[in-house]
Amino acid sequence: MGTQSYPQTVRDAKALLGELFDECDYPTKERIQSRFSFQWRYIVVGPSVSRVLPPSIYKEEVRKFQNLMEQARMDAIAALREEFVDLVSNLNDKLQGSGDGKPRRLREAAVENLKQFLDGFADRNLFEDEQLSELVAQCRGIISGTNAGTIRTNSQVKENLHTQMTELLGGIDTLLEVVPRRKLRFAA
Repeated sequence: MGTQSYPQTVRDAKALLGELFDECDYPTKERIQSRFSFQWRYIVVGPSVSRVLPPSIYKEEVRKFQNLMEQARMDAIAALREEFVDLVSNLNDKLQGSGDGKPRRLREAAVENLKQFLDGFADRNLFEDEQLSELVAQCRGIISGTNAGTIRTNSQVKENLHTQMTELLGGIDTLLEVVPRRKLRFAA
């Protein structure tokens, strides 16, 4: 669907939905266009010398491409680390309880989501992040053999798990300190 057909799509939705139609659910065409952009580059893999570009421009383009690939690698590593931190932190928060003395609800999903991450980690660790691999192995050892039901019914298991997860989070915090953040470049 191109931007030319968007107004017609909104009119069709209005006719189809009738009184359920809410104009706020459909941003303006201009707003949508301002939120999306597309960039492309043509990369020729071949000899180390370009027949088309002067050597100085070719070397600069090679350097830009290498920087782009390194940035993509770092972004992938950071995303995997952040997902792991989110899952461990979420479970640890549930184990800690709230400040008013009432226990937080520990749902099966909090434990299962972490286990799914741990099970699929080897396939997702494309750049072989050794530091994260060690923490994942440590987490796998901590959480193996537990489930939400056991944690809810056995306060000793819950307390031990919380202590070990807190220690694991300490290791994760030092790991995240060395992850570079995305560089923002503004055009002049």
